[in-house]
Amino acid sequence: MILRISVNNKVATYRKRDGFIVCGNSDYQIKFSFDSEWNAATNKTARFIWNGKFEEVKFTGDTCNVPIITNTDSVEVGVYAGNLKTTTSAQIPCQRSIRCLAATPAATNGNTDTRSTDKLKTFIDNTDIDYAFDSATNANYTIIRIYKNKIDGTQQYPFVYAPNGADSGKKTTYDLSHAEGWLLAINAGVFNMSNCTPYGILIEGGNVLPCSAKGEHSGCKHLTIDTNGNLGYAESNADAQTLKANGIVSAVTGFMPIIVNYQKVPSSEWNSVSHYTDNAQRQIIGQFGNGDYAIITCEGRGFDNSDGWTIEEAQNICQKHGLKFAYNLDGGGSTETMVGLKHINTIYENTTGRVVPTFIVFNGSTVFGKPSDVIVPDEPDVPDVPDTPDEPDTPDVPDVPVEPDVPEYVIPADYTEVAYIQTNGNQYIKTNIPENELFNIEYKALNENWHSQAGHILSSTNTYYPFMKTIDATNPWIGNKIWGNEQQGSECGVSMDKTQAYTIRGEYDGIKYNMYFNGVAKCSVQAGTTKSASNLYYLFTYGGNVDNTNYRFTGKLYYLRLWSVNGTLAHNYIPVKNSSGAYGLFDTATQTFHTADGLTGA
Repeated sequence: MILRISVNNKVATYRKRDGFIVCGNSDYQIKFSFDSEWNAATNKTARFIWNGKFEEVKFTGDTCNVPIITNTDSVEVGVYAGNLKTTTSAQIPCQRSIRCLAATPAATNGNTDTRSTDKLKTFIDNTDIDYAFDSATNANYTIIRIYKNKIDGTQQYPFVYAPNGADSGKKTTYDLSHAEGWLLAINAGVFNMSNCTPYGILIEGGNVLPCSAKGEHSGCKHLTIDTNGNLGYAESNADAQTLKANGIVSAVTGFMPIIVNYQKVPSSEWNSVSHYTDNAQRQIIGQFGNGDYAIITCEGRGFDNSDGWTIEEAQNICQKHGLKFAYNLDGGGSTETMVGLKHINTIYENTTGRVVPTFIVFNGSTVFGKPSDVIVPDEPDVPDVPDTPDEPDTPDVPDVPVEPDVPEYVIPADYTEVAYIQTNGNQYIKTNIPENELFNIEYKALNENWHSQAGHILSSTNTYYPFMKTIDATNPWIGNKIWGNEQQGSECGVSMDKTQAYTIRGEYDGIKYNMYFNGVAKCSVQAGTTKSASNLYYLFTYGGNVDNTNYRFTGKLYYLRLWSVNGTLAHNYIPVKNSSGAYGLFDTATQTFHTADGLTGA
């Protein structure tokens, strides 16, 4: 497994999205990206420090093996060479493996209950967890997307939980997860710091629990969850019994909604809340247009070298990720996020965090209760069915093939990788790739242009590649289609949300392109019969018509990869910003940078 550390001006920085080291394993490597200062340093030494000791690994080039790390939450890594060149340390988070935990063998009757482990695995299969860095705010954050509609066809909702009713049980999020086995748990509402009792409104499992008056938080509005798992809010003067009568089964008082119906809540609605201009840790729960939930946890106040966010900066991040609704919960030192027994963010107080009275939890179902109490019955045995004659073959879309491996790549020190580049419709880039070169394609993009002929990522004078195109300007909830070939008019429709990014892949089988949306086979489009040696363009659309702005792609491009039909990676375009501040795409396969005036990014 490859982890990446960049070294610029003697400062070592770990790429957080590479995740953590699981202690006790021997298959990790670190690939360093050194600036030009290190060009002459052939022989280097990496020093790894954990638990008050260090181990050194000598290496040449840019890659070294990681020694076996044991029984720690983090390891510091730095490099030195010659007489003398050295770096700062970069911190890599670690998780203890099962072999790190002290225990004695236990007797068993062979009937070990694996349901809790199975539930956590199923929950992880229905989530996306991304570690991110926002350069505009100098903040590290984690965004967890939890599927409301699970892969198996069932649903799951979040719940407000007070472990011991209004008396709170006085637990940290860490302690709660270890004691009760919630699949995901975060801190929730504001509370009286002197006695750990919740302020405002508290509804748990449809039951109204007593709370203290809101005091300094009198202007706070309440987070609500209805019987269908929809997030919402109630005004500060709302009555808990009335909310219950109107179908609210969970409610807690945090701070404020900050995104409603995709729009920022005006500052006049939340500027009476304390800390709104502070760069602080933030805990946010939100919901996407399709019902999926989001947990955004931001480090702050210098922890993990992160500045944190103001409320307005948190709004910007929520809009960047396409949230329809977002609510700012209690943050600061209370901020704590657990997935299973995995601690997602920094612990800010004591050894396991701050004691809090209320939590938001997931148990993998739509029924409130501890995971151990919510039992999903085993599937009944299905009797054997007699063999039947084989059905004749049908020309359906083929099964989803194995996803192509995400290529390993290194960005040169003069460039900084960003999440995406964005065009307002006035930029396009000439690739110098002849159109008659045939590729399999994969890209991730968010298309914001709703003109009836706008939206391609790639285009040419003779369009034959299948790419995202909008076809209905009046209904943005149906808008996007995949356009195959201008002459043959081959296309297939897939409903998309213009506020969300989609991963789209086209695989050429010699006749047509088989299209996959977020990894799921959807349709096929005919490849064009006319192929010329003219140039392909990207961040552009429709027949190379550079003069008609209606036809240009407007939106965000997260990456673009082109494989030859034999599987060789021909182009791997990564969004970057160069040392002059210009945004563009760096092709790691050809080591070339492509930009256009006016491109932005984040």
